[in-house]
Amino acid sequence: MLDHEIDVERDQYPPPKRIAATLIRNAERDIRRDLARQWTEAGLAAALDEDQQRPEPMCRDTDAVDIAIEAGIEVQSSVCRDRTGQTCRFFEGCPKQENLREVAAAAVVVATYDALFTGFSGNTDDVGLVIVDEGCWQRAEQEHVPIPLDTLTLLAGSLRPRAGSDPMADMADLHDLRTTLQSALSSCEGPVPRKSLLSAGLTAEACRLAARLEERLVRNPKLRPGMTPSLRKMSRRVASTNSRARSFVALWIALADLLASGAERDGRVCVEMAGNARHVLVRGVKRVHTSLAGKPVLHLDATLRPELARTILPRLRTGEVEAAAPNMHLTLVTSSFGKGMLCPTPGLAQAEARRRGNRRRECVDYVRWQAAKVAPGKVLVVTYKSIEAAFAGIPNVSVAHFNAIAGLDAYREVRSLIVIGRPLPSDADLLSPTAALLAHASEGSYRKVTRGVRMRDGTSRAVEVVEHGDPKAELLRAAICDDELIQAIGRGRGVNRTAENPLDVHVLADVALPLVHDRVVQWDGARPDIVQRMLLAGVAVDSPADAACLHPDLFDNPNQARLSLVRAGFGGQNPIRGTHREMTVKSAAYRRGGRGRSWQRVWWFAASAAEVRQRLEAALDHLAEWRCD
Repeated sequence: MLDHEIDVERDQYPPPKRIAATLIRNAERDIRRDLARQWTEAGLAAALDEDQQRPEPMCRDTDAVDIAIEAGIEVQSSVCRDRTGQTCRFFEGCPKQENLREVAAAAVVVATYDALFTGFSGNTDDVGLVIVDEGCWQRAEQEHVPIPLDTLTLLAGSLRPRAGSDPMADMADLHDLRTTLQSALSSCEGPVPRKSLLSAGLTAEACRLAARLEERLVRNPKLRPGMTPSLRKMSRRVASTNSRARSFVALWIALADLLASGAERDGRVCVEMAGNARHVLVRGVKRVHTSLAGKPVLHLDATLRPELARTILPRLRTGEVEAAAPNMHLTLVTSSFGKGMLCPTPGLAQAEARRRGNRRRECVDYVRWQAAKVAPGKVLVVTYKSIEAAFAGIPNVSVAHFNAIAGLDAYREVRSLIVIGRPLPSDADLLSPTAALLAHASEGSYRKVTRGVRMRDGTSRAVEVVEHGDPKAELLRAAICDDELIQAIGRGRGVNRTAENPLDVHVLADVALPLVHDRVVQWDGARPDIVQRMLLAGVAVDSPADAACLHPDLFDNPNQARLSLVRAGFGGQNPIRGTHREMTVKSAAYRRGGRGRSWQRVWWFAASAAEVRQRLEAALDHLAEWRCD
């Protein structure tokens, strides 16, 4: 099992005063606080770099903050305190200012991935190292403000003067370029093809010129603390103009790259309907903030995909650390466990809702059985958020959902970890990240293919999985789906287990993970059979008539019980002989009163013999004889 891949981006930097800044995916404040506590316990004072995403915003003038962000200017100097010393009316006692002081005094700063692109609060020139924990590419995708196609030629404001240029002539040139672009895009739908741009007469050089001209439309909104409402309104208008100008800059740069690349289309520029109008959408990658761009970066990721990581850290160098997990035992249960098989959806037909409910109930029984096997050990179930509640209340079982478990260390002692399903993105969900991160317009769709998984004995087993036909879209699919499963499995810390505290992992999904497998079984052979379901309900008996009386929720009548027992191969020539599906069971023989009654058998694993006999007599009347094994 791959434990870490260590990636370092280095540049020249001054000797640090601050040791490090740590970036993590999980935005939960308690998790970030726990990490800061661990740093402090290790001897390095740490502080959380708070942001505006808390449930109760730290800032009490979020309107001004929004204007600054839209305008693309620094918040502290434009909203909180300017160069003249003028401060926001809420400055004294402001939680954010207190946080800035905490950050300034800390040796280690803990923040979410967003800080990589926005910068940290306060001065970061003294940061010696940026540590990125797990892949941050998910937060790097950027979609700019859509541009209505019919207003493409509308120029707001005037160009900033530039030495040696004529602003009026430059404005005319920009208008001509926009007019040409509008003509090129007028017949486009979806990703813009290169041939449409060439046919209109656009070149990479012309697009780069247009980008430089668009940058001169960006204005200083002159936002400052203590502004009157009317002046702030003017600043808001300038901020809106800046936002549109930056969209045009990104548009021209993306088009220049497309024309220079020779690709037919790359998906970063699309023409799509939004309401009743056609809009130009521009996608791209957020850049590392200028205050951090020259810092060395240590990127730790158990599921590193260099092609994605280099979209953010282009000078990435990789190293690999192999970590064995001999005391983690992995069982892959193959079948379809997608949302369409398990999750309820409004408006489902009754038959389909029943089918999904049955599969969901089978998964719950599978978890209950595994939990009973390892009791009193703890079990973690990771599955879809919409069905977490189905597993609630099972003794010793905790439940978490995909995309909310990365970095969590609370489950390092569980005895068993069960993953049900996989976060498979749709074809449509892959279009945007493939275009933004990889500059590629994905084509094709999902298909079933056969892949091999590595077994502990050195052999391989073939499994049928779902993959995307487009290689770059498949890269994203694997990063979103397979890597999230590996993250889920990693919560059990299998590499740290010993023979005294092993970890059993069960993956119920149609996936081929790059891990060592101990067993590969089909769901038909792993799903709870009728005997397990009776045992989970308390007792199992080999008499169909008695089974129908004891378990009316499982059987409608004795004949249905008989057929179910026959299908399970239970009873008669194949009784339980002390174990069932690796679970040790207790047993007894009993005979009901009345003429012609034969001896029957009962099995259980959780109760005492007296409790079982009492339960049988409550459902079947007085037992004439009872013999406990």
